[in-house]
Amino acid sequence: MADLLTQLKKLKNDPKAGAASSHEHAASKARLLAFISAEGGGVEMTTPSYVSWMMGSFISKPIAVGVAAVVLAVGSLSTVNAATSALPGDTLYSVKRITEQAQLKLSSLDRRAVLHTEFAERRLKEASELQKTVEENPQHLNLAKTAMEEYKQELSQASSDLQALKNTDSTAGTTLAAVTDVQDAIGNMEAVIDESVAQSQTREQGADALAAKQVAKDAQQVATGVAVDVHEENGSDITISEMKEMFKKNLGAIEARQTFDERRLDTIKASITAKWDMLKDMEGIPSDDDLKRMRFVITQTKLQIPEAMNGFAAGGYRQAFGALSGIDVQLLSLEEKVAQIEITIMNAHEVPVVTPQVDGSTGTSTPAAIAEPTNTAVVKE
Repeated sequence: MADLLTQLKKLKNDPKAGAASSHEHAASKARLLAFISAEGGGVEMTTPSYVSWMMGSFISKPIAVGVAAVVLAVGSLSTVNAATSALPGDTLYSVKRITEQAQLKLSSLDRRAVLHTEFAERRLKEASELQKTVEENPQHLNLAKTAMEEYKQELSQASSDLQALKNTDSTAGTTLAAVTDVQDAIGNMEAVIDESVAQSQTREQGADALAAKQVAKDAQQVATGVAVDVHEENGSDITISEMKEMFKKNLGAIEARQTFDERRLDTIKASITAKWDMLKDMEGIPSDDDLKRMRFVITQTKLQIPEAMNGFAAGGYRQAFGALSGIDVQLLSLEEKVAQIEITIMNAHEVPVVTPQVDGSTGTSTPAAIAEPTNTAVVKE
């Protein structure tokens, strides 16, 4: 191994292998950045011309992937690090995307599934950051929409990779590990989406955020399906253990959402009561009966949980996960209505709304200020 590393180091510095002096490297880097600036004027860097040109070189010359990896790792690490926080429209954004594509080219199928999910999370965060500056920079609206479309594409590719991985000769452990990593990344995305929903100022923004959440849920369902398939084909102590852990996470996330949605309804009711004279004649403001019916939906989903747990305990994993998925659909539909009500109330006035406190007193905040509770469910052995 030591001899191999020594040879690689020599090869890296060999002009025949494409090595360049520090002077040549600096000059090349300067030309690269000048090319990027000329291509996009420092603003319009979402055009695919530069990325297409660079990735075309990767495809037509496979050896270039290895060379690019050396350049990224040895020569331009500071540039790559600076690019990680770049947004669409920034000069270094193309470097960020090229680095991602290089990672994909060098990764195994199981790792690619995880990378696509991580990149989807990046696109989601980019869209969220761009949305915050639309008022100051209107062109960011289209960039945010493009980022959201790419978010969907990345998740779709992650799902495809997981399904392809299931059909290879990869071990059950490798596939289930990839599924777990993908689902963890999706869980992180849902937290970003919930923040976007809470910060939405228009119905369109709220609808877009909820649509993004649905895409994440779809990807998570595919991942769960792959895990169940692997277990049914390779039933072992390892796959059973993975099924239990996955069920615990899914169940815990649903119970946390149920509690959180109940608190959102409490906040809405308190806000309407405090500002009744302002809100009573507004369209979209729910009545007490409307709020009761919405709370009843949450109660009904709680009553469905024992059935899912019993099915899981009996070994009916597919049925149990299907039951949780059905609950998920009901909550997502409810949350869409709740989000629209919150947006209506926040747009009606810019003063803080009344928020119920744990001790029974009242405080002031907006629905976005409620922290989502943590809730860890325990599955009986």
